[in-house]
Amino acid sequence: VTGPHALEWTPCGELEGQVRQCSSLPVPLDYENPNGPTISLALARIPARDPGRREGSILVDPGGPGISGVDEILTLPHQLSDEVEARYDVVGWDRRAVARSSPLWCRTPEEMGDYARALAGTQWKTAPDSPEVAAWAAQAQAFADGCATRNRDLVAHIGTRDSARDMEPIRVALGAPAMNYVGWSHGTKLAAFYIDMFPQHVGRMVLDSAIDPSLSITEYNRGQSQALEAQLMRFVDYCTAAGDCPLPADHTAAAAALRQHLLTRPETSTDPNTATRADVMAALSAAMYVPPDSFPPLLDALRSSLAGDGGGLVDMGALRSNRSNKANALFAINCYDSTPTPGVVGSAQLAGQWDADTPIFGGANAWGGLRCADFPAHDPIGQHTV
Repeated sequence: VTGPHALEWTPCGELEGQVRQCSSLPVPLDYENPNGPTISLALARIPARDPGRREGSILVDPGGPGISGVDEILTLPHQLSDEVEARYDVVGWDRRAVARSSPLWCRTPEEMGDYARALAGTQWKTAPDSPEVAAWAAQAQAFADGCATRNRDLVAHIGTRDSARDMEPIRVALGAPAMNYVGWSHGTKLAAFYIDMFPQHVGRMVLDSAIDPSLSITEYNRGQSQALEAQLMRFVDYCTAAGDCPLPADHTAAAAALRQHLLTRPETSTDPNTATRADVMAALSAAMYVPPDSFPPLLDALRSSLAGDGGGLVDMGALRSNRSNKANALFAINCYDSTPTPGVVGSAQLAGQWDADTPIFGGANAWGGLRCADFPAHDPIGQHTV
């Protein structure tokens, strides 16, 4: 590819003897103003391992939204099968607002810690006027306000539609006649929009763990609560079969025992061996995304926490060590793609309803939606008419 937007690749790491290469690509901040301000997208690739058999490039997106595709290329030995990596350059990128691509910061990492602790403190509260709800509502409002004031130009152009538009100049810059793509989770939403906007350039695509793009954030949070809770019960079954399980075998009793343990956790702590309620919730959520590999370490960490040492759960949740903008981007992009969510009274009602069948994750996800109630910009996806 030649021209002003040709990619210049430079070495930026090596894994298992395979050099990684990095580049960047300017794209319009606002595609309605293509000659206006630009932002820079960060890219990384694993060059085809057998150059003599190279067939082109495959763009990959790990989902989130908010997960760094560049980090995935730089830190994971493999993205796809040996045969595919032999014949294709595997290219990852940080979508706009994420990591190295004009990152969106609504709150600092320290402020996001306060945010997570306030959310954990209100997850089983259903009275709109409780002090815990007031504390969380203030955090949710601060998140929305921070997105507006700290990212005044960017925040109106962070949606899935915008990022799907970005995929086309990436394809052109790669010199690819068609878009070959693998996307996981939220990456399937990107692909859906790309296919809709650029059907003539669609190549080979794999969409794994597809998400319905039309869901509002409230509908999405409800489904996520149910999926996380179901996975947690699979962990309970694993725990029971493993022996020496610190939880009852009965699912209802196990959820009650976990809830009781969470309620005994302190709101804050700087002790690396004392898990706060937010630490435990973060560990449980993270583990439910990567079963069954996550089950043995979660069992060990849970046993230790119930015995008084929560260090394993602190490490698994990684709330205290995470310095990336992943949570900022995740929450903001999802808010932007959706209609506004219910306010305090409506969120309290949802928390009570969802707690009935998702007692660990339901209330937290219901209250979590409050951050989108006053989000400064929206471009709801909604139902698609063909």
